Amino acid sequence: LRGVERRAKRFLLPTDDDELVLLVHLMSAGRLRYVAPGAKGAKTPVVRLRFVDGGELQLTEAGSKKRAGVWLLRPAALAGELDHLGPEANELSVEDVARILASDSRRLHSLLRDQRLISGIGRAWANEILWAARLSPYALSSQLDDEWTERLATAIREELERGLELRLAGANDEKPY
Repeated sequence: LRGVERRAKRFLLPTDDDELVLLVHLMSAGRLRYVAPGAKGAKTPVVRLRFVDGGELQLTEAGSKKRAGVWLLRPAALAGELDHLGPEANELSVEDVARILASDSRRLHSLLRDQRLISGIGRAWANEILWAARLSPYALSSQLDDEWTERLATAIREELERGLELRLAGANDEKPY
């Protein structure tokens, strides 16, 4: 594998020769973990990719709803899988957010999670973003004025940055802060 990239809520792991791409979608309960050679990993991962050196990439999923998945695709097929996705949430300007809000009159929480409009925001981050912006999840997107639109755009950027900083500092599902 050449490395790892992200598009929306999917991880992309292209092969060195760019002939294939491993696409991983964790959904809400999936976890992707690298297990070093000789280290103890999950007993029964959903998917286990073993490397030549003995290390493994393991996909596990908590809960009874098994929705996470792994696909091995050619680049053309991958493009077809990703072409419906909207712009990345962490790259949106205030103008982008205004355009997206104006494109569809619906509840903010639903709009933020719609991957066709904004990619990369799930249920939990939509909650955090709306809390930080002091906006009701039930507010209609078409009713936000310029000030509220700017607050929403700022909250999207700052909350996603905060989430990344927390993860880099060691926060996880067991230790959120």
